[in-house]
Amino acid sequence: MRLTRLFLTALLLPLLAGCYQTVKPVISDADAVFPFTRLTYKEVGKDELFTLVRSGDEYVDPEDESAPRVRFQELRPNVYLAQGRFVIEEAQFYSLAIIEANLSNPEVVLHAGFADRSGPPAEELADHGLAGCDHLENMICLDEVDPYLSYALARLDAGKAPDIKFEIVSHE
Repeated sequence: MRLTRLFLTALLLPLLAGCYQTVKPVISDADAVFPFTRLTYKEVGKDELFTLVRSGDEYVDPEDESAPRVRFQELRPNVYLAQGRFVIEEAQFYSLAIIEANLSNPEVVLHAGFADRSGPPAEELADHGLAGCDHLENMICLDEVDPYLSYALARLDAGKAPDIKFEIVSHE
């Protein structure tokens, strides 16, 4: 349940088992977009609600100060790169996912967020210039964002099943 809570709090961004991560932010101030002020959502088929609120140049969970701070970059209409900034003890890292969302439609889907759910076989990773982390099982550590975007958008465009689906309950 803790993993699910952190995942949802970050608006669809994975924290632990099998995520795509980098030690550098990939969404600049200039590229960040803010499609809502406040968003309440839930995982499809579940009742627990989660909320994100814009705070400066990031989104935060108003109920959990330790939750990751989230940014979005629009890649094309209704498709966003989502970046969650995590601080654990003194270490900071960023987790990535591709989000398909249209605020006029209640369904939001996450693609390529969990390496252990959506991750391809090693040879497909290599085809996109990705490799696992030596020190972390089921993690994909990124030096550059382009190979990740190539892989993630190819999954989306091929119609592969999403990692998880959410439902927007309300937004402002």
